[in-house]
Amino acid sequence: MFSPLASLLLFSAAPADARVEDEEEEIVVTATRSPGRLEDSPVATEVLTRDELVASGADTLAEVLEHQPGLQLTRSFRGATVRMNGLDTDYVLILVDGQPVQGRVGGGIDLSRFPIDRIESVEIVRGAASALYGADAIGGVINIRTRRAESGVLATARVSGGAMAGADTQAVLTRFPGAIPLSYRSGGEPLATVDSSAAVSVGLGRVGSWSLASIQSTPALSGAGGEATVMDGQATGTFSERVDFKVNDDHRWTSQVAYTRRRQAGIQTSGSGAVIDSASSTEFVEAAIGPDILFGTKGRLTTNLAWSGFSDQAFIDQRMGTALDKYESTYDRATELDVVGTVLPTEKHALTSGVELRHEVLETDRLSIPQVDRQRASVFLQDVWEVIPSSGSQQLLAVGGIRYDRDSLFGDAWSPRVALRWDPTQDLVLRASAGRGFRAPPFKDLYLSFVNLGVGYRVDGNPELEPERAWNESMSLAWSPTDQVDFDISAQRTDLTNMIGTTVVEDGSSGGPVRYSYINVSQAWTQGIDSAISWDVLEQLALRAHGSLLQTRDVALDRPLQGRAPATAGVGTRVQSPSERIRFDADYFWQAPLPYFIDINGDEQEETVEAPAWHQIDARVEVQASACCAINLGAENLLDTGDQTYSFTRPRRLYLGLVASAATRGKGGSDATN
Repeated sequence: MFSPLASLLLFSAAPADARVEDEEEEIVVTATRSPGRLEDSPVATEVLTRDELVASGADTLAEVLEHQPGLQLTRSFRGATVRMNGLDTDYVLILVDGQPVQGRVGGGIDLSRFPIDRIESVEIVRGAASALYGADAIGGVINIRTRRAESGVLATARVSGGAMAGADTQAVLTRFPGAIPLSYRSGGEPLATVDSSAAVSVGLGRVGSWSLASIQSTPALSGAGGEATVMDGQATGTFSERVDFKVNDDHRWTSQVAYTRRRQAGIQTSGSGAVIDSASSTEFVEAAIGPDILFGTKGRLTTNLAWSGFSDQAFIDQRMGTALDKYESTYDRATELDVVGTVLPTEKHALTSGVELRHEVLETDRLSIPQVDRQRASVFLQDVWEVIPSSGSQQLLAVGGIRYDRDSLFGDAWSPRVALRWDPTQDLVLRASAGRGFRAPPFKDLYLSFVNLGVGYRVDGNPELEPERAWNESMSLAWSPTDQVDFDISAQRTDLTNMIGTTVVEDGSSGGPVRYSYINVSQAWTQGIDSAISWDVLEQLALRAHGSLLQTRDVALDRPLQGRAPATAGVGTRVQSPSERIRFDADYFWQAPLPYFIDINGDEQEETVEAPAWHQIDARVEVQASACCAINLGAENLLDTGDQTYSFTRPRRLYLGLVASAATRGKGGSDATN
């Protein structure tokens, strides 16, 4: 058996043809911050491959993650964010090629801004990962790995369009300055609204570049019996370029840049019945460069210098009035330098250590000061110890790690973690881990200054806030009784303390507005079980199923955390023709009712409300018409079910797509492995 420690230096000097077998195996980096084979990972890692992303028929990452076990997507006017193991999006760290993503709006990263055409694979690591990644990695980590070209030239164009033909698809949106006209109609009620997407990409081998121009447009949908939209219209354009320069077999450089611009528009209604046109214009810029150097078979050093910027403008225009008109702007930028090294001092130990330096600056008119910045310096160390060598019928790996963060705003944070992997047989893998995590107080909670005199309150930040703390335990089992069957089950528990909540600072008795602020006071816990099974019945037939159970508790209020599904489940199938030119995928999903706590009758007492359970069926067929042309036809949410009030689900959507590609391949396969 190939040594799991040696796989951390998988890309050591070797002729291209000698690495073919390695390239066919899935390589992951998120669990240990060093490249290694998925089957050798000491920490449970879920990987969504390029083939799975394409077969899903999705346009964006948000649509792919929507039905993954243990994940829950939440949609709003500002995009789609993800919860993991019942923890809000604030506790989930989103990375692109190992770098934190800028641009949290309302605490979360909008996953609909990442088009599938840009993504090679997605790695999901559940549970606290602060020992390697620091702040915000309490619930887990989602690492988006961008595409790289193979040798030769590959050009691909994709065009698709769809119609949302659900029960509530009528919408009337005004043309809004700085935004986009959506759902325009000359008269009459539309039977359906149309969405579309297009992408063009060109890959050059040898110098491994990748560029992408992606345009996606989605109309807005109005709610039943009201003018407000439940799904806001958007248009997104993306460009990215990645260049990989190979100096020699042991030395390569990677650089990339990406630009995304998104415009959104929708209609809202206030509590008093006022109709409001809302729109936003958002821009994201990412750039990074760095070398990856191997030192024979005993060490490697990776350095990365990254800069990212986020600009957001939000407009609110009240119809027939100006009292609610508002304009807000936000500019967030960060520079980060990472240096990570891995050495194999002995045959049984792999040491990974790193240093991170980060500087972030935020400018927004919602803070008490016009500009705020933070600096953070971090160091971490991890040891992977091969207790029982993998040469026999079983193996045992032990992982120990610790990280120290020094932040200019909140001070120190220590994050330890221990993990075990035991392979009692070649078909069974058991994993367990425990670790501490933390979430840094966001700029909003520290320095917010917001006044609503119409309602009579104001909210001020608290510069004295401390980080939220968490303790996480997890266990997992992966069993492959045959080459055709894979079964996975995992359990997680997270205990949160020192959580940031709101408190009344001034009750308004002196004649001024009620003043609220933030304080470290709350506690909560989540625990759940996720399971999945896949069975390749025949070469042309595969079956899959998954299910999740979740319990949550707000300790202070002694009730579940609202909006979390206590149970989800799904089954699916894939059928291929013998020639593999025709592929059919179908999936069924179910979600249990969601609990919410809302003051319905205005008596300042919250009542329990349940968003109804829903069932969803998706289906897709793809026909490879020729070597360079494929046609796909699909339907999402065939039953047109879902709750449009508390937990938004996209209505029924039918779509048709065409993919055309042309390639000239070089000799000897790909020059680089992602």
